Amino acid sequence: MKSYFNLKKICLYLFIFMNITFILSIDTIAMTKEEGIIKTITSTDAVVEEINVNAYVNMDKIFTEPSKGEEICLDLVEKLAVKKEKIENVSTKENTHVYVTGEGKNKEKVCIILQSSEESDVKETNIVINVVDHQLDYLSSGSEKIREVLAAFGKPSVTICAAGSFKGKLNHVQKEKILKDIKENMDASEKESFRDENMISITSLSSKIKEYTTYGGKKVNLHIALRYNSYEDKTNIWIGTPFITIPY
Repeated sequence: MKSYFNLKKICLYLFIFMNITFILSIDTIAMTKEEGIIKTITSTDAVVEEINVNAYVNMDKIFTEPSKGEEICLDLVEKLAVKKEKIENVSTKENTHVYVTGEGKNKEKVCIILQSSEESDVKETNIVINVVDHQLDYLSSGSEKIREVLAAFGKPSVTICAAGSFKGKLNHVQKEKILKDIKENMDASEKESFRDENMISITSLSSKIKEYTTYGGKKVNLHIALRYNSYEDKTNIWIGTPFITIPY
């Protein structure tokens, strides 16, 4: 009888261990936003044309003086190795606005903005870093560096977007096939969509991407749009997580 209970105990421990291992394995296979974008666009035959990383951090109840705002921006310029920088400080007594543009080490376009306001009892500071590049490789290290430098001010919110294209005009069936393949590849369920004869835009939730946001009461983390450009005779595709934040 004792051996029977010991066997049951061992089986229970094994069951718990296997479930914990299964849960951990699910967590470890989930991708970052950067990995999700890379996997999604490379799963299609699209030619990659542009990568956009937009990150910001909000500091509530903190007002940053114009001189301090300029100091912070120049420090970010140094940490991100920005070259050929141009700085504009158009601040007033109650509002700080410092704007920096330049190039990264691989000639990616970098924009740093610091805005701060102090009105009545409301104080806040926002720092935005926006980078545009043309290589997927940038997402492997550049995005991580942006997160790192902004983490000194709070938890950064990051949006990753990629733009690509297919030669010529794809018909409705071809566009839907691309979306179907992406959804299957990313284990994504469609949450909201817009479709007309020129454009398709869908928001979805992919189980393969770690982070998500809530929009209209729905969890979403993968936004895809397709539209034909008659001027250049190509069908453009935009992919964003959680949303597409560049013009499309």
